[in-house]
Amino acid sequence: MNMARTETARSGFPGEPSPRMLFLAAPVPDGTPESPVRNPVRPPHRDSHEAALNTLRIGLGIFLSPEFRETGSVPSGFRSGENGREIPKLPEILTAPSGKPYFRDRSLPFFSWAHSGPLVFLGLAEVPLGTDAEMVSSGRNLRGISERFFSEKEQQYLNKDPAPVPERFFELWTLRESAGKFDGSGIQGFRNMEIDPEARRAAINGTALKAWSGSITFRDRIWYLGAALAAPESENTKTPGPDISPPFLVISGEEPEQNTRGPYLRFWKIWTS
Repeated sequence: MNMARTETARSGFPGEPSPRMLFLAAPVPDGTPESPVRNPVRPPHRDSHEAALNTLRIGLGIFLSPEFRETGSVPSGFRSGENGREIPKLPEILTAPSGKPYFRDRSLPFFSWAHSGPLVFLGLAEVPLGTDAEMVSSGRNLRGISERFFSEKEQQYLNKDPAPVPERFFELWTLRESAGKFDGSGIQGFRNMEIDPEARRAAINGTALKAWSGSITFRDRIWYLGAALAAPESENTKTPGPDISPPFLVISGEEPEQNTRGPYLRFWKIWTS
């Protein structure tokens, strides 16, 4: 299957509202007595993969539920089997040459995964999309990385206030990674991106993006996350439609006292051309 051709055919809805999208996060299990996790910040690949698949199963159940399809809102009982359409088994997943996964059944939504530390993230949408997430850390050479990959406008955005450099860096980095996952180019596509932090605009290979960046707090750590998809043609005019942030859920069985600062979404910043 020619994924590029298929995705292009479904990448825009001229004259229609923004396509439905859903964003989820879930913690990776800390392991079992038989296979303990030695470093809970970077859990084993097998556990993170299983957590991602389970999150996809739950997210797909939400996305296909009558409530979400009709209103774009999440049902009150969002775990699989409690409300909406139950997904007892995931449909077949294929992988494009770029490494981007997709469902063989083209009537199902597009999706994109990200994994950072003890969390996995998932985006689901009616059109091709990319998502990314990064746990905030000031221990890396963020200035050096930004000088290598960021544009002059992005450098100016970082330098406006020295204090929030890590936050601003990860805000821009997750946006870039999301755009790269959107078209399957990854970091190699960075040179073809146009990011304007002041105007809140983003594009890749000349394609205007509808994108979001935000952050959550979980287990007293902060993650930045991003999502990007093609902007409908109606939003590439002088009178774009309203900016609507996608619903965001953290699927966690933890008690509130185990996670004193969340989980919660701190904000969504909307990027649209």
